[in-house]
Amino acid sequence: MGYYNAVLLPDVAFRDRIVDYAQDKYSDISDGYCLSHNVYPHITLCQFEADEQPMIFIEELFNPVFTEASIREGKGSHVGFSWIEWVVKKDNWLVKLQETVRGALESEGINVEAAKGSHYYPHMTFCRTPKEKAGNIPLAMIEQSDKPWIFTVGCSDKNGQFLG
Repeated sequence: MGYYNAVLLPDVAFRDRIVDYAQDKYSDISDGYCLSHNVYPHITLCQFEADEQPMIFIEELFNPVFTEASIREGKGSHVGFSWIEWVVKKDNWLVKLQETVRGALESEGINVEAAKGSHYYPHMTFCRTPKEKAGNIPLAMIEQSDKPWIFTVGCSDKNGQFLG
């Protein structure tokens, strides 16, 4: 069984800018989950485990909009940690895309780990840090790219770090 993510990925230039930002601002407080050139910035549609990577093809391009930078407290196995992230505007196209991907995976008998509909929380994580280190950290937005994002499915670890 392997871990997988269905995600939206930015263009390479924007990816490199936000990886550099995450490394500069958060690598010293990260518990190990921090964007890097091995952990790709992404917007998760859903996480799942499967025997092999399923093939889902969606050829549209997407333009997500980030609304704010935030710190969110971890839940479940992430209690005691904080997530530093950018929140994504939950437009109708994004909710429909997430539901389409969930449906495709569930129709193959794959158990999907992600909330849906009004409970879906689209975001891009920069790092996870022990809660006590999340006090006085910089929260900022950098200029967003106007280039479209692409849909893909790829390997991840159990924490949802997208590895490609």
